[in-house]
Amino acid sequence: MKKRTPIKKKSEKRKHDEKVYKELRIDFLNQNPYCKAQLPGCTGMATECHHSKGRVSKNYLDVDTFVALCHACHVYVELHPVIAKELGLSQSRLS
Repeated sequence: MKKRTPIKKKSEKRKHDEKVYKELRIDFLNQNPYCKAQLPGCTGMATECHHSKGRVSKNYLDVDTFVALCHACHVYVELHPVIAKELGLSQSRLS
């Protein structure tokens, strides 16, 4: 009986993209150290990278879609997408 090989959890392309993203994220946050949202509870310092058009393949490595946010603001933006769009922190993924 032939031994089955398990399905890979991540493709080689995804592994490569994650490595590139890690470097882009660090550079982006170094260049944008302050949270752009400044919502109630904001810590002021950006620690996370929000993808304003989502993390789909074409936007995952597009620095033009990155928004520097603190953790508190990032959670708020993810939980309140309508308000995030009104504030210009998120964009439609369809356009």
